[in-house]
Amino acid sequence: MTKGIGWGLMGSYFMLFLGFTILSLIAYGVLGVLGFILIAPTIDSGAGAEMADAVLTTIARPSFWAPMAFAAFLVMMVQSIFAHALGGPAAWVVRQDSLAGGTVLSETFG
Repeated sequence: MTKGIGWGLMGSYFMLFLGFTILSLIAYGVLGVLGFILIAPTIDSGAGAEMADAVLTTIARPSFWAPMAFAAFLVMMVQSIFAHALGGPAAWVVRQDSLAGGTVLSETFG
């Protein structure tokens, strides 16, 4: 089914991978910056062991984990869109072949 369009199919997968890698890096960067912004007020360079307790207390508060959970949910949404988009090029090839009178889908899968 991919005879003659293998390079184009590979290029479309590469472009999908590249685009979603950039989106994922941006999403994880936002998640990391958000976490740092929420913890930054508790960080004191001279506090020592007391700083660790202050950071853990901050992380345990809903004012920290609620925005982080929402941001993590958005990151998972980006990843789920990527998972669905990966089927696009192959589905397009099958659709174009079946529209052109080539292989019927029922012949392909028995």
